[in-house]
Amino acid sequence: MPSGTHANRATARAVQEHQIKHPLVVDSADALDPGSQRTIHCYKIVSSADANGPVLTVLLDENSNALAMTAERQQAFDKAVLHTIGFTQLPTTTIQPSTNALTLSAAQEFDEPITVTIPKSAGFKAVDVDFLTNTTLSMFNVLPSVQAGANNLLAAFNGLGTDIVFGVGTTRRLP
Repeated sequence: MPSGTHANRATARAVQEHQIKHPLVVDSADALDPGSQRTIHCYKIVSSADANGPVLTVLLDENSNALAMTAERQQAFDKAVLHTIGFTQLPTTTIQPSTNALTLSAAQEFDEPITVTIPKSAGFKAVDVDFLTNTTLSMFNVLPSVQAGANNLLAAFNGLGTDIVFGVGTTRRLP
C-alpha cells in the first residue's frame, strides 16, 4: 500500500492513539475537503495480527494533521452514483466480508466463508465465471474440497436462470 509521509503519520496515529500493533494500511484515498477545497487523505488501517478485525479510518489534511470524519467529508470519498431520468437503479450484488486482508505464516491454515449475493432481479443477462485452482503439491490434500466447492457453486449459479459461461484454469509452480 502507500508509502510516504501521510501513510507513515496515519500508521503512527494508529499505534499511539488506538494501540494498534503492527498497523497495516489496507486502503487509501484522496479527496477534496468540501469546506476548504484542499486535499484530504483517508487511510483504512488494520492490525496485521488481525487483518480481518476492526478497521480504523484515519483522515489527514495536507500537513498530516488529523481531521474528524464528517458526513460531508465521507461523501467526498464515497463513489459517485450516476442517476438518469427514467432509469431504475438495479439491486446491487454484495460480497461479505467486503474486505479481506490476510497475512498467513508458512503452513498456516485459515477458513473463512465468503458470501456473494446476486439478487435474482439484478438484471444480469450474461455472466462469465472463471475458476483458477492451485494444483501444486502443497495443495494436493485440499483439492477434493475445492472440487466439491466448485460443484456447489455451479449448482448455485445454474439456479439463477442467467446465461453463464464458465472457464477453468490451473496454476502451478514451474522449475
